[in-house]
Amino acid sequence: ADDGALYCLDIRNGNAVWKEPLRLFDRPVQVPAQPALVQHSTISHTLVVATYGAGFGRIDGKLLAIRERQILWERNVPGNVHDTPLIVGDQVFVVSYKSNPNQGMIHAFYLRNGDPIWEKPFVVDGQAGKSRSQYFSAAPLYHEGILYAGNMNHFLYALDARTGECVWHVEGAEHGIATTPMWAEGLLIYGANDGTVHALEAESQTHLPSVEMGAPVITNTLQEGDVFYVGTLQGVVAALPWHLGHYDRAAKRLVASQCLSSAGDFFALAGYFEAEAQQRQQYQIQAIQCWGKSGEFEKTAQFLLSQGEETKAAEAFYNAGMIWQHRQPMKASLYFARAAELAYKNRQIDLLNRCNRQWAQSEGLAYVRLAVSNLGTLIAWEAGEVTLRLFQEGKVGLSSGIKLYLGGNLKSRLEAEIHAPFEPGQVWNVPLTITPSAENGMLEIELEYHVSSATAEVMRDIWCVPLKVAVKPFQIGDVGKMDLHVVLPQTTEEGITIWARDVGLLKSNGINEEVHIRGSVGAVKKKGKSKKLQVDGDVGLYQEED
Repeated sequence: ADDGALYCLDIRNGNAVWKEPLRLFDRPVQVPAQPALVQHSTISHTLVVATYGAGFGRIDGKLLAIRERQILWERNVPGNVHDTPLIVGDQVFVVSYKSNPNQGMIHAFYLRNGDPIWEKPFVVDGQAGKSRSQYFSAAPLYHEGILYAGNMNHFLYALDARTGECVWHVEGAEHGIATTPMWAEGLLIYGANDGTVHALEAESQTHLPSVEMGAPVITNTLQEGDVFYVGTLQGVVAALPWHLGHYDRAAKRLVASQCLSSAGDFFALAGYFEAEAQQRQQYQIQAIQCWGKSGEFEKTAQFLLSQGEETKAAEAFYNAGMIWQHRQPMKASLYFARAAELAYKNRQIDLLNRCNRQWAQSEGLAYVRLAVSNLGTLIAWEAGEVTLRLFQEGKVGLSSGIKLYLGGNLKSRLEAEIHAPFEPGQVWNVPLTITPSAENGMLEIELEYHVSSATAEVMRDIWCVPLKVAVKPFQIGDVGKMDLHVVLPQTTEEGITIWARDVGLLKSNGINEEVHIRGSVGAVKKKGKSKKLQVDGDVGLYQEED
């Protein structure tokens, strides 16, 4: 306190712990800041206290080490000591000011016994029309062997902590610096009496654009996470990001520090605020690269979605699922489901199949793999003969069966639903004879089945089968000719349900529970009686054989 004594209070209620304060000086004198607490050396649980001098500079200030009301050592410090002592390892640093001669000083002492190590005076000649003081009013910052301190002579200094030698100094602020700098990824951030918060790149001593506060910044910076707080002479408290809006520079510093996930965030921000299109695209590429290297594919996916890049976003969601699959399977399932949704929407066949497989593995679901067994001979045939093979590779069975979408479009469509239970390890074969309606056509085969999933109810597989024919076939309708034959691994009474719409010729050799014809069909030929027949359009020929 200002009476030259040290008091000890209970933090819970403010009551005095010591019956009598510890007298530091034999007369009233200021203790300018809180003591520093030592917690890591041979004199741990010790307070290091600094005081002003007395007698208008005739009596020096003091630096004292105190433990349990006992003064371990005491040293004089020329002039008035400012701010809390800085303890680094076995050293303690203090700043002081003396008026005769007019100079500021930084002192280094050994923490164990108070012996002096070095002292560094600072005297700067005044310039015409400018009022310059030379004292330090705030403790220095220590970072990797260097002390950084702002002086009221307008300069910011970097000193070797071992020797006190000046490494560099730069003009810091017009009206002096009365605060301790803060280190943030290579930036020295400090408030100054010119009413601004400055950012200096320590490596190059380059000033970056500052933030105007409107009044002198008189408090040290208080950092909490990625935000720091400063106060001004007008009583304003401001919360500022550590990078002060320099997103490009912050991203590059974070890359150098191998903080790639955060670097990606800042590259994305730099791209968002960049007006020039080519540079904006470059920032976006760098953001995606950083997220990819750090395994943050979910960030990549969300960012790509915001840019309208759905196909790339689907791949990124899949990669995110692969990252989380063994650590958090349900989280992985969400990413696989999102990827499958986008892949289905954009007809990314291979990706959709991969998503469904991994999704089923993450949640322990049924998974049906769809394969085409004789594509190699299909290319040379005028009418393609294809066998669909369905493999139940999941961990649980499918009681509700599966549905096949066998080509067509909004106008022309053929579907088949197999109602038999499909157990793990079973294989179903579905031979098809297909005559496409155009050369170089594509038959898109879609498989759908229902699963009990926490993330979705329907799982889909899609296969696109290319139909390249040497001779243009006889064309009836939009699908042409389709011969459907379902071979189940055992006799089943459930059979299949067939829907057809605007098909030239439909032939089925399987057991059918229901035939539903929507639209027009040139001819329907099938073996076995159907329990239910429904015709919504015109059928030229319908024939059932026992």
